[in-house]
Amino acid sequence: MKLNSDTLLSFGVFGLGLVAIGYAVGVHSRMKAVADKLDTSIDKIANDMEVEIPSKIIEQAVQKAVDRESYTAVRRATDVVVDGLKKEINDQVSTAVKASYDSIADGVTSEIAKNVAKIDEARLKREVVAKAKEQIAEKFDDKLDDILEEFNGNLQNVGKIYKSIAKSFSKEDM
Repeated sequence: MKLNSDTLLSFGVFGLGLVAIGYAVGVHSRMKAVADKLDTSIDKIANDMEVEIPSKIIEQAVQKAVDRESYTAVRRATDVVVDGLKKEINDQVSTAVKASYDSIADGVTSEIAKNVAKIDEARLKREVVAKAKEQIAEKFDDKLDDILEEFNGNLQNVGKIYKSIAKSFSKEDM
């Protein structure tokens, strides 16, 4: 086997890679051990040490909580009151409308009956007949226009046919 510089370089880089991997594993295990010691120390300090919170911070936190809860309670109470007022107003309006309806309905019904009694039947019949005639005339007028156009077209075609026949007879006479 012939060893050239590329092969030696490849083995060198491979060996260097193995050394780097070994070094990384070693550093990782040492860092893990240090981290575990730190975690244990922090837990021990936290369990053994008493932390005093100033009363001013506690008062501020309590005040914020009270403000938030009182705002929520006021908002809920306001919503309940508004909904109750809406329902009460709706009920009052419905009651007033029903009461007014009964008193107005009789007057409106009698007024409509009077106006209907005043309608002249003969005049109404004449107006209806006149309108119906207009509608029918418009409908037939449109149809007659279409028929007239078709008739004129056919008449022109017949005229062309007669002219063609006349030309052919006049050619034969010569």
